Amino acid sequence: DDLSQDPLITLQSSIPKIDVNSLDFLNLYNKINTAKDNLQRTTHDLL
Repeated sequence: DDLSQDPLITLQSSIPKIDVNSLDFLNLYNKINTAKDNLQRTTHDLL
């Protein structure tokens, strides 16, 4: 499955690079915050 291997390359070829970078950054930022929240909840539950 090519899409799962290189989603960024696929996106960059179909969408202007600037849009991809800003969308990507927001996506990554949200994912990191969600992961931090989940990690804190999990750690809190374990302790």
